[in-house]
Amino acid sequence: MCGAIWHEMFYIISNSIVSCTLLRRKSLRNILVGPWDLWVGFLFHVHDDLSLGLQEMATFTSNLLSATRTIVTFRTALGIIILGSACVSLDHILQLQAVVSNLYCRAFMDSFTHGLVGVLSWAIVIGAIPPTSCRQLGEILFCGMLSSGLDVDHFVAARSIYLQDALVLPHRPVLHSTSLILLIGFILLLTTRITASHKLRPLPYMFLTASLSHHIRDGSRRGLWLWPLGSTPPLPYWTYIGLVCILPVVVELFLDRTESTLPLKASNGAVSALSSM
Repeated sequence: MCGAIWHEMFYIISNSIVSCTLLRRKSLRNILVGPWDLWVGFLFHVHDDLSLGLQEMATFTSNLLSATRTIVTFRTALGIIILGSACVSLDHILQLQAVVSNLYCRAFMDSFTHGLVGVLSWAIVIGAIPPTSCRQLGEILFCGMLSSGLDVDHFVAARSIYLQDALVLPHRPVLHSTSLILLIGFILLLTTRITASHKLRPLPYMFLTASLSHHIRDGSRRGLWLWPLGSTPPLPYWTYIGLVCILPVVVELFLDRTESTLPLKASNGAVSALSSM
């Protein structure tokens, strides 16, 4: 009888010890495994976000490189080299004592440089290096005339036909406001879209190319006039050279992307359609 009782008590105590041990192990496992699962889940979430971000960045970079390869052709690269070399060479000539000491010679060389920069810039935009049609040649020369002729507003502001009066203005004339030029270019773009005039379609881009290249050159001495905000500091010399060289590529890219949405687009791009008319 006593043996049976002791045996039963031993059985109950043993089961209690085993149950307590298992319960403690389970609690300890929950304590350890719970945060571990959270950390693993968090790390997988971060990994997924990083993978998605890297994938989007790779796609954007691929598209950008594709667009760059489309725009920067051999002729474009050659045009940029010629444009940069022309700016540096003519700026050096403008610093010669024989040119600096002669008011009319300096004004002529400065106007000629503006015109040549406009000519080369538009040649890069339409991929006409060298021009292969009379229309391309006409557009190129017209852009050069626009860029050089922008200084006419000096005489208008001075109310005089004399060069000495035009060069001593107390303020910059109206067409030397970069913000106004951007506004005029936008109005021209809207006008050509509304009228659907294919012959005038290059005009807003040509106007912006001629005017902005002129402003960037002048900006190396006096900065860019962003009315009504004021003027920027004078552009560092190599910044001015870089901006002049980049401008036609940006205009070409914008022209190709915007005009390609029009219905009468040639199969080889909007720039070709504009140049072949």
